[in-house]
Amino acid sequence: MKTVDEAIGWLHNRLRLGIKPGLERMEWLMNYFENPEKRLRAVHIGGTNGKGSTVTMMREALQASGYRVGTFTSPYIERFQERISTNGTPISDEALFTLVQEVKEASEQLEQTTLGAPSEFECITAIAFRYFTNVDPVDIVLFEVGLGGRLDSTNVVAPIVTGITNVGFDHMAFLGNTIKEIAFEKAGIMKSGVPVMTTETKPEVVTLFAEHAKSVGTDCEQIGTEFSATYQESTEIGERFFYQDQSWSFAVETSLKGRHQVSNGALAIRLLHECAKRGFDALTPEAIQIGLKRSRWPGRFEIIRHHPTIIFDGAHNEEGVAALTNTMATRLAGTRVTVLFSALVDKPFVNMTSQLQEHSDRLVWTTFPFPRSATKETVKNVSKSVEWAENAVQWIEDWYAEADADEVLVVTGSLYFISYCRQALI
Repeated sequence: MKTVDEAIGWLHNRLRLGIKPGLERMEWLMNYFENPEKRLRAVHIGGTNGKGSTVTMMREALQASGYRVGTFTSPYIERFQERISTNGTPISDEALFTLVQEVKEASEQLEQTTLGAPSEFECITAIAFRYFTNVDPVDIVLFEVGLGGRLDSTNVVAPIVTGITNVGFDHMAFLGNTIKEIAFEKAGIMKSGVPVMTTETKPEVVTLFAEHAKSVGTDCEQIGTEFSATYQESTEIGERFFYQDQSWSFAVETSLKGRHQVSNGALAIRLLHECAKRGFDALTPEAIQIGLKRSRWPGRFEIIRHHPTIIFDGAHNEEGVAALTNTMATRLAGTRVTVLFSALVDKPFVNMTSQLQEHSDRLVWTTFPFPRSATKETVKNVSKSVEWAENAVQWIEDWYAEADADEVLVVTGSLYFISYCRQALI
């Protein structure tokens, strides 16, 4: 490897190894690097949807309080380096290149053991731990779970507090076919003595979370019980709500749009309050109000062009589409809306697009350069009457040139699709 692009290429090449659930390889890598996961103060955030939004609101609030904040998120929207960031600034090319070389050397040794070669995500996670301890030390790191939780490579972290957003149907090939099976995997990030907060409200999941928390020696707080968020109104920039827990209560506005961001915001605040109790005492309601109002997260009901309007939203599963269509109903009522959609082949895209059709005037399918992207043939097999765009980026440009000024185009589906279009158009 001689360039950062070649280093990133080496990482991407590990996708051929597939998803490899389990912590044994990560534990080996952490031991190789002298256990950086034990030298960090961290928050661990899992769930099906809303993890990225929760992370960005927490990051902005922590920054507004004067802390240096590391974030580990996935996938990326603009460029690979953003997955590992400090105060929103991605890891430098130089640092990434050096750390990939270190992890490559370690992975070659690991591959010679009975554990086998580490996956792409395991290597990236190891790089993040190494970066935040040895290269760019920070006050706190927010780790977003990659897939599931129990066997996810981030689960070697020793957090000071844990958050779980919701539980929905996604990645069923790895997590199970029922909500309870998926919830069990999400609950796997709970650890003894580490407080847990969740926005999940389904009774069977809440019960499972409570029982699992008790079994590992901790407590799980639920939205609507130990903490709450009361929606007040949708504003021009986002959503306003009233937050309350046992000792904090105040009104707050987030710049992330959609009613679902109210519960994400409440989770962020409750986690921040717990951090404040654990030494981050500069976190005050005032700093949190500033932080949530500054929050921006690419690809979440993000307006990238006006008159006509183009919106990008990474609604990559059924729950995500439900949140998107609720936001469309609130914010785009009375507007002619076209939806351009592309998903990965293992997603329930028929159910996803049926929701989108109900809330739009026109639905167009497309594909993009990605190994698991659903193709025209795949789509035709399940739906015969499909309007198809052969080239997504060119189709968007043509739509923008021809549409009336008051029309709206919502580009949605896979986050990888959003990333592909965003890089081409912004």
